[in-house]
Amino acid sequence: MRRGGGAGGVDYAQEGRELLASVNLKLDSAPARYADSNPIYQSPETGATLYVGNATCANSSEKLAAINVKRIVFCQQPGEGKMSFRKDPSFTYLA
Repeated sequence: MRRGGGAGGVDYAQEGRELLASVNLKLDSAPARYADSNPIYQSPETGATLYVGNATCANSSEKLAAINVKRIVFCQQPGEGKMSFRKDPSFTYLA
């Protein structure tokens, strides 16, 4: 770890940039602190991007379209949350 700003002298921003670069993500700017979705991996072959997101994003067709998401991994227990676009044929869920 690099020493620098932050607690204990660790430059967490730089560490984060290096971590994202190690999974093929080259971001133009820092992700928002409380974003509805954040990219966590990008395929070097296809450019497809894996995002982790919250319920706000998962329930908004506009937010999903903005990041080009059509496949959703539903990570909640049965009876919790909802699959807002389950009947929409343009989306695919893995539950």
